[in-house]
Amino acid sequence: MFSDNPDVPRKLRALWALHCIGASTESLNLFEHADENVRAWAVRLLADDAPWSDLLEVRMRILGVEDKSPLVRLHLASALQRMPVAKRFGILHALLSHEEDAADHNLPLMYWYALEPLVPADPNKALGLARECKIPLVRNYIARRLTEIDPALAVTLLPDTSTEIKRDVLDGMNEALHGQRNVPEPKGWVVAGGPLANSPDVNVRKAALRVAIIFGDRSALDTYRKQAADANAAVADRQCAVEALVEARDTAAPALLKSLLDNPDLRLPAIRGLSAFNDEGAAAAILKIYPQLSPAGKGDALYTLGARPAYVRELLKALQSNVVPKQDLNTFHIRYFENAGVPEFNDWIKKNWGETKQSSEQIQASIKKFTAVVKNAGPQASDLKRGQLAFKKTCQNCHTLFGEGGKVGPDLTGSGRKNIDYLMLNVVDPNALVPYEYQMTVVRTKDGRVVSGILRRIERPNTIELITPSETVIIEKNDIVSKKTIAQSMMPEGILDSLSEQEVIDLAAYLQSDGVK
Repeated sequence: MFSDNPDVPRKLRALWALHCIGASTESLNLFEHADENVRAWAVRLLADDAPWSDLLEVRMRILGVEDKSPLVRLHLASALQRMPVAKRFGILHALLSHEEDAADHNLPLMYWYALEPLVPADPNKALGLARECKIPLVRNYIARRLTEIDPALAVTLLPDTSTEIKRDVLDGMNEALHGQRNVPEPKGWVVAGGPLANSPDVNVRKAALRVAIIFGDRSALDTYRKQAADANAAVADRQCAVEALVEARDTAAPALLKSLLDNPDLRLPAIRGLSAFNDEGAAAAILKIYPQLSPAGKGDALYTLGARPAYVRELLKALQSNVVPKQDLNTFHIRYFENAGVPEFNDWIKKNWGETKQSSEQIQASIKKFTAVVKNAGPQASDLKRGQLAFKKTCQNCHTLFGEGGKVGPDLTGSGRKNIDYLMLNVVDPNALVPYEYQMTVVRTKDGRVVSGILRRIERPNTIELITPSETVIIEKNDIVSKKTIAQSMMPEGILDSLSEQEVIDLAAYLQSDGVK
């Protein structure tokens, strides 16, 4: 059947039957078959059962070099994950020579999944693969993984390589070291990294400068200070410089950031950056420009002012004097401020805002009340555009809907939001059932910063990442004084209490809709 039937699906059925009954397929020349589906299934079936003999390794290596089918290479990459690590290098070398796979949606990642265990197992062979690899993403990931093991390993990839390799390696190093400060300068960096500052490629120069600052290069700090302050520099370059100075915790950064608060293009990164510094005048400087800020800017300002107890106390004075109207605060801000642990501010919340933790009876009453409001109004009473505005006001910082919004909470686009009872249960009582990955983590650092957010489940040797409503914050583990996960959502109860009935009706309609046309 396999040999004589011209129909490929029937050939595959025959092949599967032979495989299931343990019949030998050695004589079928499967790797040389004209149809890619047969060759792909040959790889898959042999990888499932056959012992990994030297002959099979050689045959798969030849297939990796010569086969023109991405489908066959995809099955090879998948099969490698079941192959002993020591036997993978030759086949991976063959697969990584296919430059045409660089733009494929799956293959670069599948190659990396097969390759990743090899990097710590044999860094020298991984270096060889990185030098000869024709797929930028894989090269970048090798450099990142090598840097996590020892930055000096990745540095050896920089001399005598093409501009493209230098760029991928530097980007990988930056990803591995992101959020760290004063990492000991690795052996060879002065020789390999020094000339990169004069590279003709602007991306190489920028990436090298970011790595240099992580290694404590003081001249790199000077370069970034000048770039951030240069009114003639491109806005994107100035923003990049601000971010780098904040990450490096440059002692001169707070004064620079405060000077940038009057610049509309740099105001928001400057506000966010000040949360990283325990600076005596930062809160006052932010509050001075607060009335001029856009709604997004006010949100960033409030999250920065909630980052440190001293800043929260300044915010309290501003609220009491109405410099910051209490109407600007929403329930997300309140929960964030509570975690700062400032008793007088929490007392003010109770007097002016009410209890933030509702009883089960209150929650059930609220669910019943708001469900009735929406059901009794009917679809003709709602307006999707107004609902979209209400979503931006209350939900978008944390939730994505129709491709727009934050990542603190689940993406709402595919949820059961069309069921009004289900919708109201989850909006009014967000803590009824909180998946582990969306529980709030509160981190306190040695310099007094408090960060509340969702902990990203990415294992990093030296840093953690917290997703907050305004940004993703990377914190060095050595800086952490305490880290506490709370079995509750970042989303507080009572979020609908700050809206009018019409806003609730419009928001519910928008959440249940297919978007504004």
